Amino acid sequence: MDTKVEKMGKSKVKLVVSVSPEEMAKYFQCAYDELAPSVKLPGFRPGKAPRKMVEDSLGISRLLSHALDFAMQENYTLALAKEKLMPVSEPSVAINKYPNYGLGAAEIKDVFEFEAEVEILHEFELGDYTKLSVEQGKVEDVKESDIEKIFEHFRKQKVIF
Repeated sequence: MDTKVEKMGKSKVKLVVSVSPEEMAKYFQCAYDELAPSVKLPGFRPGKAPRKMVEDSLGISRLLSHALDFAMQENYTLALAKEKLMPVSEPSVAINKYPNYGLGAAEIKDVFEFEAEVEILHEFELGDYTKLSVEQGKVEDVKESDIEKIFEHFRKQKVIF
């Protein structure tokens, strides 16, 4: 996974993440492993049919979509950790390059590249707070009659009709 970070202001960044074909093969296998048991083909137990038949039944676009979701979620999280970014909102994601579906890196010709724009915690410097002073406010005496007024108010609030 390759990551590029582009600052778009004080608290917004754009992450451009590229996932190699070798890594994408792992995500395609995960997508297949998750979806294959749900396919019911006559003459085969669920999850035991030949791969080609299962892929034809599921459809390449469904497998590709599922794999891209896996890859995007995992690599977005890894990119945030790698760049030490703390997001404060959901990202806005756009896919730049789609790979083709394949079983191995040799069959997958393109990299998977997506970009995510996200708001992050703004870095700031703490000023010199040691020279600040705070004046203590005036403390008023509490009278017994003030306490009784408050208790009477609470009693009226909690009356059950």
